[in-house]
Amino acid sequence: TNGEIVLGNAEWMVTCACSAGPAFEGSGTKCGMPAAEGAMNKVEITETEELKYTVIGGGKPKGLCGSGLIDILAELFIHGYIDRQGQFREEKAGGRLISDGRDRGFIIETAEHSYWGKDIVIMERDIANLIRTKGAIYSACSLLLKNVGLNCSDIGEVYIAGGFGESLDVESAVRIGLLPDIDRTKFYYLGNSSLAGAYMRLLSRRNRELADSAAKKMTYIELMTEPCYMNEYTGSLFLPHTEINLFPSVKKMIVPDKGG
Repeated sequence: TNGEIVLGNAEWMVTCACSAGPAFEGSGTKCGMPAAEGAMNKVEITETEELKYTVIGGGKPKGLCGSGLIDILAELFIHGYIDRQGQFREEKAGGRLISDGRDRGFIIETAEHSYWGKDIVIMERDIANLIRTKGAIYSACSLLLKNVGLNCSDIGEVYIAGGFGESLDVESAVRIGLLPDIDRTKFYYLGNSSLAGAYMRLLSRRNRELADSAAKKMTYIELMTEPCYMNEYTGSLFLPHTEINLFPSVKKMIVPDKGG
């Protein structure tokens, strides 16, 4: 699954496609699922360490969709259940920590309260997959900015497209290092913009001309030919990032690792 990113304004645009993987669509994770009935789409760990969630359509949960996965990753990190590399802290996770003999996991909901009668969990390998995915997206954004001599503080507005984006919690996305740590009022949801755009092209010649004009202004950057991309990507494989000062609001919240 590609993550398409465009940077620019009314006069110019640069664009790229990063290999984001299907993790945020619920694929490749033990209890992941699409954003359909029964999916946990909002997850929170309260100040009293109680885990709360909402389920699409109500009823017992079947699994976690993309927005729920981002929430649980952010909550586990901010509350100190995992370290910056996505590894569980045994002393914190306590009785919710399980092992299948090959990997460790965290119980989000027990079997008796789930739709399938099985524990709903997130495994360390799931977390690693999510970190790689968010890293691909953030590093692509960072590279585009650097290629045109800008940084995150220069961003005026961020438009988040796609069905997934509609239920994405921006705060959770920033906490894991998926989105830049900038003024939250700059983020806007567009919904399924590709489908809306297809409709608009069919409705009038003027819309087709506008779309064609926008396409002609775009300069495409092939990330795999960019010598700095792998450095950007490697730096993003931590929560929220190797350079913690890029995320000042998150830095204030995280539980420090032992020894520092």
